[in-house]
Amino acid sequence: MNMNKTAILLIAASAAVSAWAQAPAAVGKLAEVQGLVTIGAGDKLVNAVTGAPLVVGNRIVTTSSGAATLAFDSGCVVALKANESVTVTSGADCKALLAAVTPVGGAVPVVAAASAGASSYILPALLGVGVIAALAAGGSGGSSSPSPVSPQ
Repeated sequence: MNMNKTAILLIAASAAVSAWAQAPAAVGKLAEVQGLVTIGAGDKLVNAVTGAPLVVGNRIVTTSSGAATLAFDSGCVVALKANESVTVTSGADCKALLAAVTPVGGAVPVVAAASAGASSYILPALLGVGVIAALAAGGSGGSSSPSPVSPQ
């Protein structure tokens, strides 16, 4: 009988530790939400509300009509303006959290495209297009009056 109690106790302790290990790690909360703000968690997307926990790994995204203030347990406060996002991390200092805020949508800047692997081709391509356009618009670069076709 004593062995059965020990086995049950071990199973219960194992289940409790397993549940604790799977619990999401909240590192703060959404102090304020205005307009449309979403929280992405894995393959789920929900509308954010004031007071919602900031869970490690979640991505907070503001739309063009949204804004949010994130209050971390560390004391750091991150304000997201319209069309910005941040992925919640743990152990990061305030400076790193602020630097993690990124714009959402819009055109990809040339610098970003260059750092993505096309750096050796972007500048020559842009210069080539400019030269071709200048030649097409300006011709030979001589006088603006046409030369006579037949001698006079």
